[in-house]
Amino acid sequence: MPEPGLSAQEFIDYVNKKGGACTAAHPYRNNNRGLGDHIYKVKGLHAVEVLNGNSTLEENQQAFITAKEHDLQCVGGSDSHHFGQVGVYATYFPNQVSTIHELAQELKKGNCQPVMVKGHQIIETVTA
Repeated sequence: MPEPGLSAQEFIDYVNKKGGACTAAHPYRNNNRGLGDHIYKVKGLHAVEVLNGNSTLEENQQAFITAKEHDLQCVGGSDSHHFGQVGVYATYFPNQVSTIHELAQELKKGNCQPVMVKGHQIIETVTA
């Protein structure tokens, strides 16, 4: 376990040293919990959450633009703080992912994409 109080860069370095993959979750949400424009300063990220069920369209769009500018993998997440948002956005992996190690490897390889889901069906994907 990492020590509490690490800076974003220290945490990213820790995860990378352990073989993990780092994702910036909801980076532009207006609650001081995302990296925001600090994405431009940190090194070692693998992905950016560009579809998040609890973020605004503008926040998601800014995350997408930033991810593309930095050639980072785009992912989606439902951020299910509210029932109606569970499963709306997700990350599709074409290869089976059964372990945390496999998840990190697929993220690092860019073998995934953010998707919008309705009734267990992917209805839209996000690509450049």
